Parts: sequence; C-alpha cells; structure tokens
Amino acid sequence: MKPRAFPWFEAIVAFIAIAAIATAAYFEQVRQTATTAFDTRSSYDAASGGYRAWFELLQREGVRVERFERRPAFLDGSIDVYVIANETLGNLITTSQVEEAPDYYNDGDWFALAKWVKAGGHLIWVTDGYAQPTYLNAPELVEKGPVNDDAVTVTPSSMAANVRSVSGTSKLRVPFDSGGAPPIVADDTGGVVATYPLGKGTMTVVSDASLFENGRLALADNATLAYDLATTGLTQHGSVAFDEWSHGHVAGDSWWSVLPRSFQVALIVIALALVALGVGTGLRFGPAVKLPDESERTSEEYLTSMAVLYRRGGAVKEAVVEMADACLRDVASGLGLSEGAGGRAIAARAGGHGGDERGEAVMELDRIRSFEAPTESELIRAAALSVTLRKELSPHARIGIGRRATSPRRPS
Repeated sequence: MKPRAFPWFEAIVAFIAIAAIATAAYFEQVRQTATTAFDTRSSYDAASGGYRAWFELLQREGVRVERFERRPAFLDGSIDVYVIANETLGNLITTSQVEEAPDYYNDGDWFALAKWVKAGGHLIWVTDGYAQPTYLNAPELVEKGPVNDDAVTVTPSSMAANVRSVSGTSKLRVPFDSGGAPPIVADDTGGVVATYPLGKGTMTVVSDASLFENGRLALADNATLAYDLATTGLTQHGSVAFDEWSHGHVAGDSWWSVLPRSFQVALIVIALALVALGVGTGLRFGPAVKLPDESERTSEEYLTSMAVLYRRGGAVKEAVVEMADACLRDVASGLGLSEGAGGRAIAARAGGHGGDERGEAVMELDRIRSFEAPTESELIRAAALSVTLRKELSPHARIGIGRRATSPRRPS
C-alpha cells in the first residue's frame, strides 16, 4: 500500500494561522500593558499605583467594602463612605487608547454627589489637582509642597486618631487660609488631609493621592490613615464604596434596572403565573379522569343494554311478564276491550276477527307469561308472539308496529 503523502499545504496554512494568532495576542498584550503603565488609583489595580491594597485592607479588617461602577446618581443610603480618586490624565490616556470618550464627572455627577453628601454621606475625595468639583465647596489647591511629603497630624480627630505622620510624593496642598477646610494632617506648606461639613454629611479632601497607593500604603502611618478615613461615618449596616466608574469600570444599565418598579412587579407576577401554569400543566396531581361520552345511543344499543342487564340479573321472568302484559294490554285495547281484559277474552275476540291462529297466539303468550321460571328460548318465543300480535291486532298502539316512524337514534 502506497504511504500517504505529508499534507504540506495544510500544515503551512495551519502554521500561518497560528503565527497570526500569536502575533495578534502579543500586540494585544503590549497594548494592554501600555494602557496600565500609569498610576490608576483603581481598587482593581494591584500594581504600584493602584488602590487594591487599600480595598483589601478594609476587607481583612471586616469592613463591608464594595466597588461602585455606576454614576453618582445611583448612590443611596446603603453606602456610608464613598471614595473618589480622580485620575484625570490616566483616564484620558486609557480612553484615548481604546478610542472611547473619557469617563469624566460632568456637572450632573457632581451635583448628585453633593446631594448624597448633604443627605449624610462621607465623601473622601482623593484629588489629582485636575478635577474641578462643583457643588462641594471644595477649597482651591496649591502646588507648593516638598518633594517628599512627610506631613504629620496637626488636629486631634477620629479620622487620624493613631496617625503620627504620613509619607507621600505629591506637592499639592490645601492652603491654611482656605478657611472652611481646616487641616487634620499637614506640613508647613499646607494641609494634606482637610475636612469640613457639607449639609448633614462630611467632605474629606486628600491632596496627596500617593499616600494610599499599593507601593506606599505600608510606609509611615499611611495604612492607619487609610483605615481611619474609610471607617469615619461608617454605620453597622452601611458600606464603604470605591468609585470605579471614573476609572473605566462601568456597569451598564440593564433593561431591568431602567424599568419602573410597577413594571418590575408586574413582570414578576406574570413570570410566577407562567411558572404556575407550566407546573399545573406538566404535573399530574391525581388519576386521569375519563371524559364523559357525549355521543347518542341508538335504539338497538338501548335494547342490547337492557337485554344484557336482564341477563346479568337473571330476570327472564320479569322480562316475559313486562313484555306480555304490554302486548296483551295493547291488543285488548285494539280489539275494543278494556286494558285489564284476561287472556281468554282477548283470545276469543282475536280469533273472531282473523281465525284461531291469533287466538292461539294470545293464549300461548298468556301461558308463557304464567311460567314461574321461563327459559331464554321461551322468552324469545314470547317476543316473537308479541311482535306478531302487535303487528296484526294493534298497529296503532302506544308501542305499535308501524304506528309511526321513529328516529334511528335517540339520546341515551
């Protein structure tokens, strides 16, 4: 047998396809690496410039913490503390590389955020110096801090109860003369952490975003400050939420979430009804019930049924008596006698009209009627005599032979 030739063509095509896939995967990896080559301040980011360590620190301490991937308009009372770490330049780079619009907070987002704070929330705004929040009464920042941020606690507060100093790299500061935002952690150039009330809530401004980055969280008392800030204003049933919408992690609105509550309730009721219908249709809760037979019965079927009933009951005597009495009664009436006339009188009248055979037939029928235990053959003979007498002597009786046309079928 001649050996099969190696499929060079197919092998080359497969090799080219694999090489193309590998090349595309490599460039995709390069592109993704390039998009994350800056400090994201995202709680998803485990790189040096991310905030994942802060997020996991709170988790390990038993704090209810979550990532919020929707616009501020969806904030509600279940969230006590909300952390925003705007990274304007990184956001712009990321979205431009994927050819999408940057996820900046617009005027409506800041308004919704201020509304949530005024209702009693605690907002931790870790600013990068570029974002310009409105409605929050935030102080203007200045960039005059040292290269190495070694600020210390300057005001006793539960927000920095166990903090002596912090270690950061940002030069942004909250000016001491800003008035409405007294510093809690500061150096001689300005405040690094400042707080002020807003409505029923609290605004906390952190001018050095590097304090809580993964690579610096373990330095000085940065981790302690991160924990104290996040748990200030936290209630037993509330949670701490990290903004991720501005970092590009957007949870889109589903068709379900945009439906009015009444529609949601209606759809749930309809779904439950369909489930109940399916269960009721598919499952049998009892034995099968035979549907009633709506068809009509014929006279033949009626007579057959009666015959079967008489036979089962051994009622030959009753059948003969019933049939003979009906026949003699009708014959007597047809001959001008009373319906109670005896057999002899009927026989005498019947013989006078048509001969002795009719009279003998009447007498034979009357005799069979008097038997104590007539047989089935005698029953048949009585039936034959009844038919003959009715046909000849009482054709127009109540059950006469040929008296009227009867329907071939009648209701059962």
